Amino acid sequence: MRYFSFKYIMLVSILFLYIVPSYAKPTVIKFCYEDKHVPPMYAGEGLVIPTQNPGASIEILRKLDASFNDMTIEYIRAPWRRCLADLKNNKVHSIIATYRAARKDFAVYPTLNNRINERGAISRFGMCLVGESSFRNAFVNSKPNNKKFSVAIPFAYGVNHRIDKTQFTIYNTLSNKHSYTLLEKGVVDASLDICQINGENVAGYPFHSKVSQIYPPLHINDGYVVFSLAFYKQNETLTNKIWQWFEHNDTVPTYLKYMANLTY
Repeated sequence: MRYFSFKYIMLVSILFLYIVPSYAKPTVIKFCYEDKHVPPMYAGEGLVIPTQNPGASIEILRKLDASFNDMTIEYIRAPWRRCLADLKNNKVHSIIATYRAARKDFAVYPTLNNRINERGAISRFGMCLVGESSFRNAFVNSKPNNKKFSVAIPFAYGVNHRIDKTQFTIYNTLSNKHSYTLLEKGVVDASLDICQINGENVAGYPFHSKVSQIYPPLHINDGYVVFSLAFYKQNETLTNKIWQWFEHNDTVPTYLKYMANLTY
């Protein structure tokens, strides 16, 4: 009788393991982003993560997070260089960044056939020079290497390496607001700002009566959700699933919404 009871208990236990699902803890992704107000991507200043209107990029990441049960995103705000250094050391797992070959040793971007998969980007911004009419006329009519212009560019845009240093003197700023303050005071000739979202022209600059953008964009800036090399090696299936999510979900309306209600 005891023998039968033992066999019965063992059988029930085995069946229980198969019938009752095991719930593994979701993978925590530590995502680091700029601690400055950088519209339309990020809103607010300092370490605070806004609960309402956090910026288009954060709103999109929250939609991503809600789409999967096997992951959860922990948001961390820090100066950009700290985010980049912490990604390199795997203290944080993810950032949003443009592609640079110099980061291949510690950062992983979405790829297809050994090339960057642009369809896996979270954003595609056209970046235009913005200035008053006197600058626009001087720039449009200038000949190559004839005149050097000064331009204010927020650190968060990460585009210094794409700017022709023979044509421009760069003043890096902490925010868009700081860039436009320098422009308004005449310290710089122009600012660099978003003028297209996925090919659609947009404008959301302060001092509307004084400044406007120069088309076509000076360059196109693709933003990718990037993972640390260590995190990618441990979670390759998950990271690929995240990049595929961006391929099949349109992020443009969220950025356009924030551009339509832009504040500095």
